[in-house]
Amino acid sequence: MYCVCDTLKEEPKGSAKFHLNERVQRILLWVNQNFLLVDDLELKQGGLDICMLALRTNRPLVLSMEQSGQVAIRTDDMALAGEIFQAIATFLKLDNVPLVADFPDEMSTLASTLQQIEDYSTTREALMADMADNSSVVRSLVVRAEDARLLGDM
Repeated sequence: MYCVCDTLKEEPKGSAKFHLNERVQRILLWVNQNFLLVDDLELKQGGLDICMLALRTNRPLVLSMEQSGQVAIRTDDMALAGEIFQAIATFLKLDNVPLVADFPDEMSTLASTLQQIEDYSTTREALMADMADNSSVVRSLVVRAEDARLLGDM
């Protein structure tokens, strides 16, 4: 559930941008049909710029479209941007639309996860090398113990 707001406390850092060969009125029609709004939104001069706030997560969502057809979905939730993009494409019956996505928070999370994986891999390799060294020591000690047993040196 979303509520329309005039201003946002914080602009979203993430965005998904794509180009449509459609009129702005069609996107406004999609917004009015797919969001539970108290009043239908009206088209303003110059294009479409809708600021919303997710009531469950308290995260901002900005939908904008220029008269040239450039559409931007600005939100920090990559899944939400994908769902909105897919819903617009389904509504407009589009098959293939190139999209440029930029989600810096998700990329930093991915980078830190990859760094942790690299650290774990390094630790695993070190432990395997230590195990190999220890198993060769154990093997040589078993041979010595067998020799000592056969010689009666125990």
